Amino acid sequence: MAGVYQLRLKEPNGDLAAIIDDYRDMSFDKIVNELGSFVVLMNGYDAKTSLFELDGQIEVYRRDVTYGIDWYLEWEGFIRDFTFAFSEDGDYTFTANAVSYTHLLKRRIIAYQAGLSQTIKSDYGEIVMKEFVSENCGGDALVANGRIRDGNFTGFSVEPAGVDGLAWQGQRSYVNVLEVVQEVAKASGVDFNVVGVGDGLFEFRTYYPYLGVDRSNTGVNVTTGLNAAGNPPVIFNPSLGNCTTIEYSKARKDEVTIAMVAGQGQGDDRVVAITPSAATSDSPFNDIEMYGDARNTEDDDDLLSQGESMLAEKQMMETFTFTPIQTATYAYGLNYYHGDLVTGQFLSLGSVDKRIYRASIAVGADGEKIELELGDVV
Repeated sequence: MAGVYQLRLKEPNGDLAAIIDDYRDMSFDKIVNELGSFVVLMNGYDAKTSLFELDGQIEVYRRDVTYGIDWYLEWEGFIRDFTFAFSEDGDYTFTANAVSYTHLLKRRIIAYQAGLSQTIKSDYGEIVMKEFVSENCGGDALVANGRIRDGNFTGFSVEPAGVDGLAWQGQRSYVNVLEVVQEVAKASGVDFNVVGVGDGLFEFRTYYPYLGVDRSNTGVNVTTGLNAAGNPPVIFNPSLGNCTTIEYSKARKDEVTIAMVAGQGQGDDRVVAITPSAATSDSPFNDIEMYGDARNTEDDDDLLSQGESMLAEKQMMETFTFTPIQTATYAYGLNYYHGDLVTGQFLSLGSVDKRIYRASIAVGADGEKIELELGDVV
């Protein structure tokens, strides 16, 4: 028996409106440090369609009794789009689309005048991310603190900050909060998410060294069978009978290995910072330049930070995409999960340790279909 799903529809304030298990089709994506998406197709005559509201919340619960997996929360987000359609053959349908709670970050910009302390950061990546979010989405997003308008979301909080991640330094003003947080995440190695913590309550959280658990095949103890992190390794290999429909790719046509970022000044007096990537030496011709304009920055040290962000955005993409086969020892939601570090093996590929960067799940008349993408979070 494959996974079974249940939808819990909530009002904007978080009150439960309906439990739905008679939908026609449903699919959703979970992507590390990106917006997740959800879509459900229902009978247009279903009375429950009237309960869907803008920014009502949808929670997707999953269980799989075959592998002893009880109900757990698989996806959550805000409803944003609605469509009623009547086809030529008389089929009346309702479709609702939702986005993950991370969309709250996309709804805010860094709304402070350039030069204020809320626009200039130099600290551990975790601290920088949480300050930007708190000052524009959370309790500190107030006119009284210098913001152009109050921006604190009802029921939104920020997890207390630690000191995780590489240092990040830069100045950002009037830029989308989600974009800046993604930039800091790439440069500092800290993952993030916005999760539900109660009815109508949401919290911004960070994860270091990554969202998920190390289940790679690295440093396995021959006596215990556990990896260096103390966990049973998860290896996806068609010869193990746990994956199929496999594709491995390296994408480098859009790669950049040299970032040249220009700051303040004019002509010969303009400061230019050059940031190289280690990938420059991968071939005699992999010396690929890109220019960045940072004339509005007030600190030349920020130029290197911007260069590193440019290189992270344009680095090689190595991915391993496949459909997992559920087995007693390789069951999604039990032995591994979205965000985990696992090992992929495929013919001449050898072994690669990669994150489960994306989990795409579709549920319909043919049951459950899961597709996973292993890759680097960039």
